[in-house]
Amino acid sequence: MRVIAFAVSSFLLLFTVYKDKKAFMSPMVFFYSLWSIILFLSGLNLYGMHKPSDEAYLLLMIMELSFFVGTLFVKTSKEKKYTVSTDYIESNKYFNIIYILSAAIILFNIIDLIIVLEQRGSGVPMWQIRNWTLQPFGSSNPILSRRTLVEELIRTVILSPSQLLIYATSTFYLFNGKNINKKRALMVMSFSILLTSSIANGGGRLGIFYFIISLFFAFIIKAKSSNVDNTNFKIKKYIKIILSIVLIGGFVMVLYTSMRTGLDKVFKQIYTYFAMSPTLLSEWLPRLKTSQHTYGFLTLFGFHSYFFRALGYVSSSLVPPVYSLAYNYILNAEVFIDIGSGTSNAFVSPIYYFFLDGGYIFVIIASIIFGFLVARFYEKFKTNINAKTFIIFSLVIYGLFVSFMRIQTAIPAYIISYILVILIFMFLKKQKN
Repeated sequence: MRVIAFAVSSFLLLFTVYKDKKAFMSPMVFFYSLWSIILFLSGLNLYGMHKPSDEAYLLLMIMELSFFVGTLFVKTSKEKKYTVSTDYIESNKYFNIIYILSAAIILFNIIDLIIVLEQRGSGVPMWQIRNWTLQPFGSSNPILSRRTLVEELIRTVILSPSQLLIYATSTFYLFNGKNINKKRALMVMSFSILLTSSIANGGGRLGIFYFIISLFFAFIIKAKSSNVDNTNFKIKKYIKIILSIVLIGGFVMVLYTSMRTGLDKVFKQIYTYFAMSPTLLSEWLPRLKTSQHTYGFLTLFGFHSYFFRALGYVSSSLVPPVYSLAYNYILNAEVFIDIGSGTSNAFVSPIYYFFLDGGYIFVIIASIIFGFLVARFYEKFKTNINAKTFIIFSLVIYGLFVSFMRIQTAIPAYIISYILVILIFMFLKKQKN
């Protein structure tokens, strides 16, 4: 089944590349490429990692095929050249918003950073600090115990979702902006946030991955746009900048990994990072089959979480039992499980969420909807590329990238990121009019 799943994933990748002349910027190509790599690495079973069950591979294959079916419901527009618009991106009001958000993020990161350095000085290992940061609010540990409810709301509702916007804005403006000082300011703010966030979160690396991915797509899109000749865009110059950032980012990720696991285990950590998803899903499947379904509440947890949490403060009787069940499933995904090469958590893939919501049928339906929404946005994006749509495009790519971990719609901060983009650009449009 492993060979069949990998073959299907590779076929979908090659077919999509053949069908889409703009495959270099296709979210579908990105999705199939990612999962082809994951399925290949999973099949190697290095470091004693448990072999995934045939059923786990079957479910992953069903997810990819259903995702592909969903894309077929979207009418593909005729291929034509596209342009990149800089509407609103030069607005001083927009930059003021970004500057304020960046300053607030860095300030709160420094607060956590001080605690992290104190704990490291006391001999606490980096992996333990990382685990503390992943625990829910109210947990008893040095990082979370000091936070008030107000501070936590500011962090989760405003600051955490804003980071994704800031990174995407920085990369888009680097290739499309006119003001060199603003370019430098955005880069400095982004790097400052990346550095302080990564250390404050115990060596988190997802932010670095996301920044590099956004940088790559921003460059490719600009380089291929029809109005590139009308700018001062110098491909060789920016390739050097990108390579420098990638090398620095790679070095930092290796450094963080070695701090958490030891320098001798860096390659093992990188391998398991991208290979464990089918195995971890396989380990969970026996329990998933006997668990009560949540009928979409788990997959869509990011949409309704804060609403029901607020109702809970009023009266627990107002919160439906299915919400508490979904919340427990979210927490269960963070439980460490032995996978042969060590203990791991979280990397359970969207199947974990889809299956708990409604078994095989929900895996098929949710994956079809997933593919449809991604393909529909992509078609609209190709005809209207600007700061707003690129930020949303980056969020979509990020959601696809972390699909080897989870379905990102289960994360409230991710959903709020979209809302913030819409609200900010609605405000700018109103001001302009």
